[in-house]
This record gives sequence, structure tokens and C-alpha cells, in this order.
Amino acid sequence: MAVTDEDFRTLATLIKHRRTGLRLNESNRLADGLYFENRSTAKWVLSIYRNVKRKENELELAIDPRGISWDPAEVAAVRAWLVHVGREMGARESGIHAAQPADAIRLGFSFDQTRWFAERFVERLAEHSPQRWHAPPDIARALLETVKQTVAQSGLPAVTVAKTKEFRFLSEQDFLEHVRLLLAASKGRCALTRVELKEGDPELAHSLDRIDSDGHYESGNLQIVARFANRWKSDKPDAAFRALLALVRVAGAQ
Repeated sequence: MAVTDEDFRTLATLIKHRRTGLRLNESNRLADGLYFENRSTAKWVLSIYRNVKRKENELELAIDPRGISWDPAEVAAVRAWLVHVGREMGARESGIHAAQPADAIRLGFSFDQTRWFAERFVERLAEHSPQRWHAPPDIARALLETVKQTVAQSGLPAVTVAKTKEFRFLSEQDFLEHVRLLLAASKGRCALTRVELKEGDPELAHSLDRIDSDGHYESGNLQIVARFANRWKSDKPDAAFRALLALVRVAGAQ
């Protein structure tokens, strides 16, 4: 999908909000990109490029954490956060654009991934808390461990015999990459209920649901949901459970 001028304006409006401390440098306008700098120090922080170097990307980002803070400890925390979130979102490699520091963080995304990344980045910039750059938990890896336990226990006799659930990815890395794409596409919301997911909350934490409960852990049969929704759905057909949720929404609106 080609990224339009309107898409670019959307990103610019999101990022240059006064609370982030960033501004769009109009005098240093990139030929086909956006250039953001620290409002107080005029140091370069972030560039977003539409003239991508790698064809699998729709947009490519370059970020210098040193433009955000003078404190070496905070710079290291920002760098760790960017690397972690990029990995979690399934960022691809990005080409090198113009004169960037050799150690700038470079991320390749789709437009939707870029917008979701920008939303998270803006939240952190606007928070002004010493804890703001603490890296979030690796949700995809936590889900992998849960799946491995579930698969190991499937088919075992208990009061009833558990369904057989197979892990049908070529490798754990393939699974992680697939789930990170699902996490990015979910934009932090449950696929079934649309409630906001909150890691650490026993009911709203991320959970991996098999769309077809008789199916296996494989590409095309997984969705990111809230833990409570996964429990409520149990082994109901996905369409039937969504129909029940629709009835609840209608009744709640009356």
C-alpha cells in the first residue's frame, strides 16, 4: 500500500504534539520524509522516510535516543525500549538514509505499524516519569511459553481427555515473529471484545486464542484476546461467541 501525503500528515500531527517535546523541522524538510527534533535543544530525534531502501517496508524510521535526553542512563533506557518494542512489533531491517549516526535505531514498518509505534512512542515521551522507558514484558515470548505448556498437556487423561493441540510452526522463532505481527495489528485491543489489553491485569492480560478451538496452534488460527474473553469463549465456535457478544452490546445500548 502506498503511503499518501494524508498518511504523512496524520503521523506528523500525532508526533509533534507539544507534550512530546518534539517539533517538525520545516526548514530541514526531507525530500520524502519527516524530520523531528527536540523542541528545547533542536537536536535531531526521529526521521520517518517514505522513499524506503528495502521494498518490504512501507516506511523506514531512524531514531537517535541522545536527542531525547542528556542523561546517559536515560539514553540507554530509551535505546533498550526502542529495540524491545521494535522486536515485539516485528520490525524489519531498514536501509540507511542520509547522514545518520552509525548507532541510530533503524526500524522498517508498514504504515499501520508505524502509526501504532508512534502512538506508543508519544505516550512515553509525554509521560515525564523516571519509569517511562522501562522495557515492557516480552508478551510474545510469554505466550510462547504458555502454548508450549498447553501443547505438552494436550491429549492427556484427566477427568476428561484434553483436546490434542499441535504446535505447527516451523520453529519457535517463526511463532514469535507471527505473534508479534498479531500484537502489532491488535493495537493493544482484544480481537473479540475490543477492550484495551493491560499486561499484569489477571483479566485484561494478553492471551492467545485458537479461532477454531478444534484446530491447532498455526498461522491463520490465532488471535490476541483478553484472558477473560478466552476463558469465556472456551471451546465455543468463534462466530457463535461473537454473535453472543453482539447481543450483549445491543442489550447494553438499550
